[in-house]
Amino acid sequence: ERKFFRVERKNILWLSDIHIPNQNNEAIELAVNYGLNANVDCIILGGDIMDNTPFTAHDAPPPSPDDVRDFFEMTQQFLEWLRAKFPKAHTIWIEGNHDNWLMRWLMKKAPILFNDPYYHLPQRLDLKKYNVDFFTQEVILQIGKLNASHGHTIVKGVFAPVNAARGAFVKTKSNYIIGHVHTTSQHIESNIKGEQIGCYSVGCLCELSPSYDPHNTKHNLGFAHIQVGDNGNFVVHNKMIINGKIV
Repeated sequence: ERKFFRVERKNILWLSDIHIPNQNNEAIELAVNYGLNANVDCIILGGDIMDNTPFTAHDAPPPSPDDVRDFFEMTQQFLEWLRAKFPKAHTIWIEGNHDNWLMRWLMKKAPILFNDPYYHLPQRLDLKKYNVDFFTQEVILQIGKLNASHGHTIVKGVFAPVNAARGAFVKTKSNYIIGHVHTTSQHIESNIKGEQIGCYSVGCLCELSPSYDPHNTKHNLGFAHIQVGDNGNFVVHNKMIINGKIV
């Protein structure tokens, strides 16, 4: 069932597709420092914060005995670092497809544990300790007049369009921002009333050619800065990181 959550903060840093342990540390630091300089008061982790390769359907070497534990600990270290950088910011994590693969693995491989919340991602990572609110993939965030989710339920697989933002527009017919596709794009149209509808896809903060997609040339590094007015109107600064610089 589709659900909605209204974000009350109005100066927001969007970080998505970090894919720990395949994160790009330089890109993350650039994005976070931008957010500090912009005095953001809300961090939206827009999904796929973990890669969760041991649980995915991608072909990959079997994990070593310590890999899964180490990946969880790396994610907790990242969240602790982020909280230290933004101690008063409201932090929201939207579930992405890679985040969700842990739940799918439990359903298929360990159903006897599925109903034990300890093994679910928010409890396993102890997100309350880091003041992170976690929302499952059914939830759509409402940021003023802008809607947001990870994007894997909107732009799917081989049917992903060349311009992911236009694909989000065709699917949702509303103002929307997504991650998932690891590509920066935007699409703006006006309806018959002259109202503008803007859709955006945001670049990633991970390595651009993972082992399960080694020949990809479409991905780019990026993040977004979202500012919302009192009337709900918004501006999306959809940033790219090229050669170590924000553009």
